[in-house]
Amino acid sequence: MLAARLYSRLAYAYWFQRDPIAVLWTHLRHLNLAERYPPTRELAQAYSEHGVAMTLLGRFRRAIVYVERSLILRKAFGDLWGQGQSLHFYGVVLYADSRLTESVAKCREALQILEMKGDEWEVSSAHYHLAAGLCRLGDFRGAIAEARHYHASAHAIAAPKRSGQPVVYWAIASGGRVPPEILREALENTSEIGQRVASALGAEAMRLLAEDRPGAAADVLEQAVARIEKAGLRNQYVIFLYPWLATASRRAAEDPDCSAERRKFLLRRAQAAARRGRRLAQRFQNDLPHALRENALLAAIRGRSRRARRYLDQSLAIAERHGARYEYAQTLLARGTVGLQFGWPGAAEEAAAARQSLRAMEAARSAGEVEAMA
Repeated sequence: MLAARLYSRLAYAYWFQRDPIAVLWTHLRHLNLAERYPPTRELAQAYSEHGVAMTLLGRFRRAIVYVERSLILRKAFGDLWGQGQSLHFYGVVLYADSRLTESVAKCREALQILEMKGDEWEVSSAHYHLAAGLCRLGDFRGAIAEARHYHASAHAIAAPKRSGQPVVYWAIASGGRVPPEILREALENTSEIGQRVASALGAEAMRLLAEDRPGAAADVLEQAVARIEKAGLRNQYVIFLYPWLATASRRAAEDPDCSAERRKFLLRRAQAAARRGRRLAQRFQNDLPHALRENALLAAIRGRSRRARRYLDQSLAIAERHGARYEYAQTLLARGTVGLQFGWPGAAEEAAAARQSLRAMEAARSAGEVEAMA
């Protein structure tokens, strides 16, 4: 059982720093050891971790079966803390499966238990997933609040390095307006590789995009992509880098002052990132609407109207299925804008509706920032 516990802790560490093979081998060693004995609390922990591990393979149905088995065992043992941990990992699995509303509900249910039991590590991690889920749903006010909770709880357990984890969702939700001292802290020690650094560099890129410096943002995002490629990271928390790299590169290429040679390079980089993002997001679909939209916009630049329309329609359908209001509005605006270029019916009306939705979300975002500062 001690060996099983050590494998469990090692798998946690590998999740943030190593490739899926290292994570899965270590986790399966933990699970197989725990299954050699009659049901124990360690087996319940292994089942909850198996759910998260299966997200790496896109086996979401199996993942849910195992986190539910974990929850059943923990209820049988009367393990209240364990129930909170299983519910939290249930939320993680649902987030990976793009069932965002359900994920938010599970994480909130988990928090009620974990805060009562005083487990600050699990509490901060649940706040992280709440921030991510709410940001994806377009609830920017809620996402900013949860990111602040995470930051505060990470410092409460003397783990300031962990406070950088959700900073990218804070940056997206706030339109790149993360408090400078928090962004500086997140950017410390970015020479390392791993999920935390990807988040910190992503947040820095959001700041640069907000300042209308897409070329600099693209350089930062390319650096982040190189880090996760070196580490072999492939999970739902790092795929966002690819479509955002496409966005930043495309925006830089659209600058009237961009030279022809530079524009060619930027569009080539944008195309590669958009294509890679679309391929990876087939498994981790939270970023698929964004990736499809970038592929559509790049197709439009090349004059390929049918391909652009197909990608935009797919992006809208997936964003609607996920309940991702912000992604839906962004893609609707893109379809309206591209439609005006190619003469699609109803394009002007779509662009106007999208701008209205985005203005409403921007107002809610601003209100959330004011509340946070009060």
